[in-house]
Amino acid sequence: VCVCVCLLSISTQTTAYNPGADHGGAMTSYASQKVLDLHEQGLQTTAGIAIRYTGPEGVTSVRPWEIMVLHSNLLTRLDGLQHCSRLRKLDLSNNQLVEMPSKHLWRCLPNLQVLLLNDNKLDSIHMLQELAVLPRLTVLMCYGNPVEHHPSYRHVMVNVCISLLLLDFYIVSDQELIEG
Repeated sequence: VCVCVCLLSISTQTTAYNPGADHGGAMTSYASQKVLDLHEQGLQTTAGIAIRYTGPEGVTSVRPWEIMVLHSNLLTRLDGLQHCSRLRKLDLSNNQLVEMPSKHLWRCLPNLQVLLLNDNKLDSIHMLQELAVLPRLTVLMCYGNPVEHHPSYRHVMVNVCISLLLLDFYIVSDQELIEG
């Protein structure tokens, strides 16, 4: 089952979108906060998520999402999120992710602060190092992936993603950081 949400217009008022009785995914706007919730939908790709937003002056923009909840789907990779520049939180936990996008995609998400990748199938520390281009990333959850068993996993991640404050429920301490 693949859910494709296409060309939905919303206002700035509190709005909920239910793409079908059998899906239960919802888009909700809480004043200035835009939330797209498509958890447990059986999604296999993010490429089909094409939502249009019409603001109060009738101006249409693409993908104003600040929060995307895509946990508990069947995602194996990420596509089509490069236009989500307002995204602050991305929940991809409990999927089937085996690879990460390149720096190109992550550079398109300059406002991303919280990234939940826990309980996937990520096994390469080199793939996770691509996250270093996220200037505001403060919370990263990767537990439940094979990569967490890499002997240098935590050391590498806290020193590559320099804005991190929390990695896998543990605060990044000054002692963990390498200067220079």
